[in-house]
Amino acid sequence: MESKDLERLAKLETQLESMGQVMLRLEAKFDAWQTNFLTRVEADEMFRSRDKEIQNVREDLKEAKLDKRSNFALVPAYISLGVSIVIGLVMYFK
Repeated sequence: MESKDLERLAKLETQLESMGQVMLRLEAKFDAWQTNFLTRVEADEMFRSRDKEIQNVREDLKEAKLDKRSNFALVPAYISLGVSIVIGLVMYFK
């Protein structure tokens, strides 16, 4: 072999070694990246459970509003009870 061929082989060998080191560093970075971030399946499950909780809270709020409205319907009854008690007290102390 000629010296040019040997030089070219040596350059190729060093380039191959450096590419191998780059690949190892990239693999290490990908491994670290995968441990730090959620997978799509985990994120989907997390969002699904969050959406269920939000829906439950919304339903609870709707029920609370309906309960409030039904309590407003009782206001006249409470007023009449109060008036009856006041009249009874006035009649008792009279």
